[in-house]
Amino acid sequence: MFYAGYGDMWQRVLDMARRMPDVDAIAGVPVSGLAPAGMLSAATGIKCVPIDSVPENIKRLLVIEDASGFGKCITERLGQAPGREVLYGSVYACNKAAEMMDLIGCIADKPRVFTWNLTKSDKAKFIAYDMDGVLCRNPTADEIDYGPRYERFIATAERRRICPMLLGWIVTGRMERYRVATERWLSGAGIRYRELIMAGDDQQHTCEAHARHKADWYAAHMDCMLLVESHPRQARMIADMTGRPVVCAETEECWHTDEARAVSVRRNTRIIYTISTGDYGKYAPHNFRPPAGWDYRVITDADCPELPTPKQRAAWAKINGQRIFRDYEASLCIDDDMTVMQDPLPLFDGKQFVALRRDSLPTWRHDIREAASVRQAVQNGLAEKEIARMTEAGITDGPAYLSGVLYRTHTPENRALCDAWWAWYMQSETHRDQPSFAAACIEAGRTLDTVTEREMKDYIKHDTRKADRDGVRVRVEPVAEKHKPRRRGDR
Repeated sequence: MFYAGYGDMWQRVLDMARRMPDVDAIAGVPVSGLAPAGMLSAATGIKCVPIDSVPENIKRLLVIEDASGFGKCITERLGQAPGREVLYGSVYACNKAAEMMDLIGCIADKPRVFTWNLTKSDKAKFIAYDMDGVLCRNPTADEIDYGPRYERFIATAERRRICPMLLGWIVTGRMERYRVATERWLSGAGIRYRELIMAGDDQQHTCEAHARHKADWYAAHMDCMLLVESHPRQARMIADMTGRPVVCAETEECWHTDEARAVSVRRNTRIIYTISTGDYGKYAPHNFRPPAGWDYRVITDADCPELPTPKQRAAWAKINGQRIFRDYEASLCIDDDMTVMQDPLPLFDGKQFVALRRDSLPTWRHDIREAASVRQAVQNGLAEKEIARMTEAGITDGPAYLSGVLYRTHTPENRALCDAWWAWYMQSETHRDQPSFAAACIEAGRTLDTVTEREMKDYIKHDTRKADRDGVRVRVEPVAEKHKPRRRGDR
């Protein structure tokens, strides 16, 4: 379990400030992104603006959130407006989300929890919480008389945290004889929990005794991922006794929790990549040697967000190359049935965004109807539903770009176009990336440069041994040569 508090966030933000891109303003994603936005504004002197009313004169905006697993703010196109370039950042990012972001503080994979969502995370049902000092205030010295004053404290103690989620366990040093009163208070506070663990009526009232009581329970319950304790000394003792993750809610100290990883930056010029998610790219050449001046990488399921299907993950990788490889000047994405024969730069030199041209299908409408028919989408009405939705949104007839070969320079304009492409794809009825591509281009008023297979045959070859039958990749073996020379041992 990874844990971080506001103190850790401030140190991460200070490091981010040293790598801050040139922007006019910062906006935080409500609600948890408001804290890092304010911190980053304080650290850099760049003004902070509300994300739902960004001034028109802001031409370059950084939208930031506390933690990102998939870059939801990018998908929702938060902060975007005509004539404005939007960058996206996160203090804590999963490895997959980090590839989409323009600025991050560190890599912190799930499971994770933070001071500000200790009782609001979906992980709360796997966490054990101390009672006094965590869910309610601690009693004063005068109130610990184990008589009328203490009973009055249990009945009227002020709540310290809102707990909308089901909590795992409440492990308290309160004695068993106060169970009914404690359960009554928890019910009145609207706090739901799996189990309430209390100390025996004969337990000693010392720090060591309380720590031993909680440590014994924690050591025996391995399904509990984290224990949250209010007292710093007790927290440290429980951690030492069990060797398991413990957080002190009072000081934000933590023990035996997972460490964040520093941001690694790789810089080069151009990269060729292909995609192998599920069976979508079964024949992606992992041992391909790129031409001089190019790097090469195969994107797998492990590199992609947790989308429902391999096809959606492949589409994400294809569309978001400019974010996956943000430290490169340009990227070339090719389908797994394409082979680069020699340096393809002459095909693209001086061009910003190049796609394959599909002359057999003149518009995106034809593309939807033809491609969807393979998946029975015409029969189910999905193709016409998607056409109607795009038409209603004002998308006119436009080119049917092929996305089997995509070259793009990593400019702000191309990044914005691909963000729009991904947003259109996520609304797709037929899960077809090419009509979404055309829609994004039409919406942005962009006409892309194109190449045909004939024009690129000396540089990029389409492998005819592979075929796509009803969405399943199969390899068609080459026909044997007619006059194959005999070898010793042949019969």
